[in-house]
Amino acid sequence: MPLDIRNGVFAQCISLVNFKFTKELHHIEICAFKHCSPLVNLTIPDFVAHIGDPACDSCSSLANLTIPHSVTHIGNCAFMRCGSLTNLTTPKSATPIRDYTSDGCKSLMSLKNIPDSVAHIEILPLLVAALW
Repeated sequence: MPLDIRNGVFAQCISLVNFKFTKELHHIEICAFKHCSPLVNLTIPDFVAHIGDPACDSCSSLANLTIPHSVTHIGNCAFMRCGSLTNLTTPKSATPIRDYTSDGCKSLMSLKNIPDSVAHIEILPLLVAALW
């Protein structure tokens, strides 16, 4: 039976540093890890298809993130205010890359693996990250 990490389930969890998903997980819902400031490592397995709106908003210690190819939806503001995020690797399957996905990611130096299949990237997320 597929599992979901429900809305806000780990929101404001001040002691969560590492999180590894089980293979049955399919959805990371709205605000699932919002304001988990000590979260450094987040391993998303190939089974996840959906990352909800600000799923990892304000995870200020999250540094690198690779989103697996199984993900087809990355919600608005998914990684907003992740100030330590330097590298974000997107899957070839995620279209579009939504509004404010990386807004406030002042350390973001690269957005890798943008496939030809991406139909739309909001300019503001990349512009704000570059100018922050």
